[in-house]
Amino acid sequence: MAANARHQVNDTLTPRTYQLEMLEQSLKQNIIVAMDTGSGKTNIAVLRMEAELEMCGEKMIWFLCPTVVLVEQQHQVVSSQLPSVPTRLLSGNDGVDRWSEQSIWDNALENVRIVVCTHQVLLDALIHGFVRMESIALLVFDEAHNCIRGHPSNRIMQAFYHARRHQEKLHLPKILGLTASPVMRGNVEGLQTIEHNLNAISKTPKLNRDELLMYVHRPEMIAMMYPDTEPAAPPLLQCLLQAYASLEIESDPEILRLQEESNGKYLEVRNSRKTYCHDQMKRLVRRAKELNTELGSYAAEMFIRRCVHNFQAQRGAARSILRSATDDDKTYLSEILDSFDVSGEETNISSDLHLSPKARLLLGLLAREFKSGTAAIVFVKTRAAVALLFTLLTQHPLTKSVLRVGTFVGTSNGQTRGSNISDIADAKGQRGTLEELRVGTKNLVIATSVCEEGINIPVCNLVVCFDHPPNLKSFIQRRGRARNLTSKYIVMFPTGQEKLLANWNKSEAEMKKLYMDDMRRLEEIRDLEGLEQGHREFAIKSTGAKLTLLDAIQHLYHFCSVIPASAYTDMKPLFTFETLDSGVSARVVLPNCLDPSIREFHSVRTWMTERWARMDAAFEAYVSLHRAGLVNDNLLPLGVSDDETVRMLEEIAIRPAMVRVDAQCDPWSGIATAWQSVETICHLKVTIHSAEGPLISMGVIAPLHLPHLVDLGLHLDSKSTLHAKFNQPTELGDDEHIVAVAQEITSLLIGSAFPSRIKHNQQDFPLLFVPYDNSRDLRSWLECTRGSLNWAGDFGSKQDSNELGIVRDQSKPGRAFIFQSIEHRSPERQVCEPDLLLKVSRFPKKVDFSQQIPRSIDEVLDNFIFLDPKNCRVDKLPLVYSRFATFIPSILHHVENALLTEQLCNGILAPADMSNGSDVLAAISAPVAQEVNNYQRLEFIGDSILKMLTAIALMADHPMWHEGYLSRAKDHVVSNGRLAVSAQATGLDKYVRNESFKGKKWRPIYNSDINGIENAKKRELSTKTLADVVEALIGAAYVGGGYERVLSCLSIFLPEISWLPLQQRNLVLLEAACGQTSTTLPPNLDNLERLIGHAFECKTLILTAVTHPSHLALPGTHSSSYQRLEYLGDAILDWIISRIIFSAGDQAKNTLPPSRMTAIRAATVNASFLAFCCFSRTISINIAEVLPTKFNKPPQFNQGEKKVNMVDFLRRGPGFALTSALKATHKRFNILESVIVSALDHERIYPWAAFMALAPEKVFSDMIESVLGAVYVDSKGDFQACEKFLQLLGIIKWVESAVTRDIECRHPKERLSPLAGNRTVRYQVWKESDPEGSLDSSMGVGQVVESQELFTFGKGSYRCKLLVGDDEVCEVQGWNRVEAETAAAERGVSILQAQQALQERNETMVNQTR
Repeated sequence: MAANARHQVNDTLTPRTYQLEMLEQSLKQNIIVAMDTGSGKTNIAVLRMEAELEMCGEKMIWFLCPTVVLVEQQHQVVSSQLPSVPTRLLSGNDGVDRWSEQSIWDNALENVRIVVCTHQVLLDALIHGFVRMESIALLVFDEAHNCIRGHPSNRIMQAFYHARRHQEKLHLPKILGLTASPVMRGNVEGLQTIEHNLNAISKTPKLNRDELLMYVHRPEMIAMMYPDTEPAAPPLLQCLLQAYASLEIESDPEILRLQEESNGKYLEVRNSRKTYCHDQMKRLVRRAKELNTELGSYAAEMFIRRCVHNFQAQRGAARSILRSATDDDKTYLSEILDSFDVSGEETNISSDLHLSPKARLLLGLLAREFKSGTAAIVFVKTRAAVALLFTLLTQHPLTKSVLRVGTFVGTSNGQTRGSNISDIADAKGQRGTLEELRVGTKNLVIATSVCEEGINIPVCNLVVCFDHPPNLKSFIQRRGRARNLTSKYIVMFPTGQEKLLANWNKSEAEMKKLYMDDMRRLEEIRDLEGLEQGHREFAIKSTGAKLTLLDAIQHLYHFCSVIPASAYTDMKPLFTFETLDSGVSARVVLPNCLDPSIREFHSVRTWMTERWARMDAAFEAYVSLHRAGLVNDNLLPLGVSDDETVRMLEEIAIRPAMVRVDAQCDPWSGIATAWQSVETICHLKVTIHSAEGPLISMGVIAPLHLPHLVDLGLHLDSKSTLHAKFNQPTELGDDEHIVAVAQEITSLLIGSAFPSRIKHNQQDFPLLFVPYDNSRDLRSWLECTRGSLNWAGDFGSKQDSNELGIVRDQSKPGRAFIFQSIEHRSPERQVCEPDLLLKVSRFPKKVDFSQQIPRSIDEVLDNFIFLDPKNCRVDKLPLVYSRFATFIPSILHHVENALLTEQLCNGILAPADMSNGSDVLAAISAPVAQEVNNYQRLEFIGDSILKMLTAIALMADHPMWHEGYLSRAKDHVVSNGRLAVSAQATGLDKYVRNESFKGKKWRPIYNSDINGIENAKKRELSTKTLADVVEALIGAAYVGGGYERVLSCLSIFLPEISWLPLQQRNLVLLEAACGQTSTTLPPNLDNLERLIGHAFECKTLILTAVTHPSHLALPGTHSSSYQRLEYLGDAILDWIISRIIFSAGDQAKNTLPPSRMTAIRAATVNASFLAFCCFSRTISINIAEVLPTKFNKPPQFNQGEKKVNMVDFLRRGPGFALTSALKATHKRFNILESVIVSALDHERIYPWAAFMALAPEKVFSDMIESVLGAVYVDSKGDFQACEKFLQLLGIIKWVESAVTRDIECRHPKERLSPLAGNRTVRYQVWKESDPEGSLDSSMGVGQVVESQELFTFGKGSYRCKLLVGDDEVCEVQGWNRVEAETAAAERGVSILQAQQALQERNETMVNQTR
């Protein structure tokens, strides 16, 4: 393969002699190729990689670049130059930072020889042991000058290269560096540092330098001077400066928090004024002043205006620009920024705009320099300058018709950038900017320094440095972008700084002289090794993952960042320091969602600085997290929970909507096989009953005992139903004579009713039907009933149609009739008709009698027909037997279901001892099968009990897991994808009934068609159907055998979990909870227990149940937040509510449809309803009220009381944001309480809109669920204790009321959809303060409250206009967007229902007048 690769490279790449010189040097030793931009350093790398591929065996080559843009560019070059070599591009855009399993990396790198990626990707892979240094043959460092200090490239070398150098027999990869500027600043020491870090010598061509100069096109260097003046501040900037100058540090939220916490940092932070809000305002002021100086007053005003608008638009968003800000910080900043008048339109860019001298110089330069074919890059210092300069150049009269402008800024999504209110640059849509410059779609790009390094744009012939380069590296790199033959490199300087240009040229010459010296050796700089202040290392032998002090803080922050965040909660680790005589000691406290035993850690020694003490404490914490099982052997958290990672994991193991599975197994094969060697004949009696009594009894003969058969309903039409009742079978022995006669009789019966469907030469039916009359000889009976007679003589005198057989008209073959009477021709009839006529009715063609038939499609049988007797023959088989024969297909289908169920119960479900066959049959029957019962009701209860038992099992098995891990694991176990896989793995898919019994297609079954034939057909089933069947079987197990049988059933389908008895799990949970002792308990614990209605044996449980994640634990306390208990309580609540609804449906004789059950549950367990119940449940606490008294009189008291609810007991962290939010919700509750109570008690429709208006904080529903979880654990799993708590809250009362009163619980949007029909439903929503035309349209289906007149809506409220098709149905108002949409949908339902009723009345009146 290497030879082929070499051949292709030589065909596509012709190396220059100086490049070969560098290749030769690289093959001898590690080098840094130092050559000008455009000289072909990448080509040298390609040649070097090609050579290495021939020598390295199975090892890989890693090509490392500093930016994603450069990675993409270099990957394109490498893959095109080495087309036969498998290459892989990896960057943060691919989500590699979330590849948390070795198998993912193995799959991604399988057969790959060259990887092109950023330095950070390889560093992370090495740190976590996914990639090992011994697997790498060659490391190529593009832009090698970055290998200094803490850059990822240097960290790779220090931690994973230099650490191995002095260990014998350890493989080290070869190094090749590429750079145009081997120093960042103009000093010799900088070059020596880079060479040491890369363990390489800097080299530049010497033997073939003349050729190099032929390919390097230095641009014309032009320095342009502008006056360095200080402009006056425009009005908006003056307001900003005044606001900044008037900031009171004592009012800053961070100062208030530190003061409230009595934190030792209070004085330090107050004196330094380094708070989050102060820094944001300082940065905003600094940037505005810079823009005022650099671009002019228009830029400063426009910048401030955009910053304020961005902040106002995003401060409440889930993904805000202020990700690092607390709610208090946002409120504080809002008060400042909202005071600025930013109304009106932005400044219009015109020729008389007040610009800075520097900006006017740039405008003139671009207008003068630009002509056809010009392609330029303008480098600016800040992202804000990029945005505002873009506005200037695209709108100014001098340039707007000449320039096609694009922008390019950094795409980093780091935390610091995401927390900057002064960042107005938008990186969206810039991905193709550089390519557009290459192809000419754009002719100018405004960029920050991110565009300096390595970007290949050969057409670029003009580079302008709007701000002079900050160092020698930037000067050289920017110059390298202008690589066209006739290029210009223009640097703008303020007057008086011209000497900078001369200094850079001089420094560059000195550097070239230095790295051209061949006599230098690495020994001169090796004294730099071993200067680290501290060294600790924790390594995982199995994976090679390694943790050092330098990595510990980063790892710890990452661990905390992937814990599911809660509102008003800072999930970052908290560090504190203590100064001792021996140095500084650090303590770190992790979020309180973790177990108390792994929340607090200290540095193992004292240090000279806080920085190293902090790293030491973080190291201890992370190692302990690994030992606790929260960090895997790759030193990564067990998983992550952000949306992007979930999406990526779903793509790695995607669940198809449909899968190919085996066809349904044939339950008749066992019967067919038994007929081949009959030992005992079983005889079963089946009797057809009507409302008046039995009609006929028949015998069913089988070669073995049939399963128990329940009564079968036979629906003749929408009003008439017969019942087939089956008696216990008896044994007849092995009588071949009986079998032979029974086969003939069965053929006669089926042939009488279905003459066109039977094979007259086959009689080997799996089940045989005979008259149930032991006193008569079957052979004689057969001879008497076989055949037919012509209608003649006295035969027609019989008047009982049951004594006669089917009448068949020979002139109309295939038609069968039932004799009614003999009629004489009336005088009105035609003379040509015979004198004697047979009055008959049609013999029914119906085959499937198991389904209830709606009246609208009843078969019409009461129309009589008159036949000529001469053309008629009459079957000798009495009609009653032919009528029975029409039931045979339905009876056979009934037996087939019983056989299938028995086979499943005795096979896959045998360990669960599932004896309730009817429930099992329902569980495996999809709705499309149209069986009497399908799996939907059982799936409803099975889904709930599965989630509940899974939640309990995982919580008991993993006492250290926080709620995020538990939820993710539970979601995986109960997911449709997992259950579908289980159904296929166990073979359950073969038993799923997804096809209905179609009478029209029914044909008799014959043993000879079954025996020896394997059903190799496949069918497609949805994975949801497979999952639903598993859940339905779990539900059937519960109905038939309680929790014990459910656990046995779960062991079959989900063997990865040990499904221990529920009592054992409950004891484990209680023991784990009681092990978390707390030194202090709140003094009002008794009142809380009284409110809950449960006296806790384990007091820690109630303490934990009311501890919010924001609560800051004091040193020495061990209480956790309520999140684990809330996780458990959520599952317990869902189960209890589901069980009550399901039982109510059973009591109502299955009249409660699954959709209604789901709607009632959704209405009960939603956060708004639970919050309402949380507020509604109060107790009174006696409080002594001091009465006013006269001077010198003893005080007098009045016994008062205070009502408290559960939230009043919430333990939460400092800060007024959460408190304000809770108060606001309580205020809305007080307004809405009477409306909601009245609707719940008296109305027939669930008040969805009113609940949406309540818009409670999630903490309310969380508390109910966490307390419910605590009650469950403390009571050792006593569901009665849990139900008692829910009764106190009024939840169970509401559920029972919803069932008995038939309350409409569907969401209004769901109810609106069928009323709208095929018309599109749209919701146009806007804020009341917005102009009416500013609409936000969303698609959907909706509902409304009838009580809006009770509320006051002011500025900031929402209006919603509901449109159905082209018709405007209504317009409503609400406190929030969701309420407005819900209210619109609710009102829309009322209006459309009224319109529909009016239309039906009008149609009725029209029909009556006709």
